Amino acid sequence: MDENREDREINWETISETPNFSFAKHYIVHEKFVQHFNLDPKQAAAFNIICSSFMLAFLNDPTITKFRTDIEKENATRIVMERGATSRLIMHLTGSGGSGKSFVLKATKSFCQQFCRANGQPFDESVFIVTATTNTAAAQVQGDTIHPLAGKNIVP
Repeated sequence: MDENREDREINWETISETPNFSFAKHYIVHEKFVQHFNLDPKQAAAFNIICSSFMLAFLNDPTITKFRTDIEKENATRIVMERGATSRLIMHLTGSGGSGKSFVLKATKSFCQQFCRANGQPFDESVFIVTATTNTAAAQVQGDTIHPLAGKNIVP
């Protein structure tokens, strides 16, 4: 894994012809992120599921009126569902130390930030929640322990 890539944020415009996101071409964008972050096949699978689920939440938000037709929205929904999206994703990443768990989260967060930026949507810790079981692990992934979040009412 190339640790220098971890600190560089990929620029959306460098992987897309226009700054506007196209769901029809999102798999190409995913692949560019996978290549940029040099994710192995298991890391890439987790990345694709998390990012597709994040985009599905965007599609299911009734306040977002980006789509001109219902057919365009249905096609976009089908595309992200084929990539493994689920409407309310709860994923447990596990592996030995150094296997790339936090690296996958950083790549995923970068993608989701760029996705929001390209669609004119805000991005903060409330739209991308990361938890860990210990304080040390939570600090490494810029998240929180699961304990304080367990009592919060989080709206999908």
